[in-house]
Amino acid sequence: MHTRGGAPLAGARGDDRGFGMMEAIVSMALFTVLVTVSLGLILRVTHVTGSNSRRVVAANLANRQIESIKGQKAIDIPDGGSTYTKTVGQITYTIRQTANYLPADATSSVCESSGSQLAYKLVSVSVTWPEMGNVRPVRADTLKAVGVGSTGGLDAAKGAIALAVVGGAGADIADVPVTLSPGGVTVTTGDDGCAVFVGLAPGAYTATADRAGYVGVGNAQVTAVNGLGVSAGGITRGTLVYDVARTVGLTPAGPAGYTLPAGIGPHLRNSYVENLTLPACS
Repeated sequence: MHTRGGAPLAGARGDDRGFGMMEAIVSMALFTVLVTVSLGLILRVTHVTGSNSRRVVAANLANRQIESIKGQKAIDIPDGGSTYTKTVGQITYTIRQTANYLPADATSSVCESSGSQLAYKLVSVSVTWPEMGNVRPVRADTLKAVGVGSTGGLDAAKGAIALAVVGGAGADIADVPVTLSPGGVTVTTGDDGCAVFVGLAPGAYTATADRAGYVGVGNAQVTAVNGLGVSAGGITRGTLVYDVARTVGLTPAGPAGYTLPAGIGPHLRNSYVENLTLPACS
């Protein structure tokens, strides 16, 4: 910049140099912001793409399992719950299948309904994988008619037992192996906590639950329900209370030098067992 007389203004060149430095600083700041935002978008798109890819694989695994089930007779499909894994592209998928009988007049578990005849078997397949986050499992279902007769259906001269395995608060307990005797057949409860045994000759049966870490009302891991009477063409229902084993720790505390008087013991109360008087502690 010059004056009218042609002489340059003092400090003009220095001002231009300072303005160029400010432009460089602003440009670098804008570039940093742009790179940060772009990197975030790239990571987000990569995550979404990977999640969608895994969902597609999971859907294919679920549909493949359902198609396999459709080719089987209803009574040949394993009852209760079963779980296995499948690795695809270095990702391990967990496939859980549950098969539950349904009576003709209900859509709920046969253990909870009152129908006297088994008409369908509902088979559900869910697929999960590591680091799913908030993504829901992929699920597929199919309903198979059971039927009666020699063509793959139930024997009308025999009956069934539907045993509900519930926790202390009444919640359904899944993945509990239940063994029926006589016969020795074992069925693992599905997500509805129901174990169904079919094709049973009329008579009396005992159902026994045995799973590590669980106990019945008698505080024993092996817990049974006796006297389950089966009649031809009918469904006998029973309930077995079975829940995670728990312990109670009690530590008396008091002022220094205090001693619990002899013969006075603490009392333990809860809503599932009778009141217990614990031994006195010194």
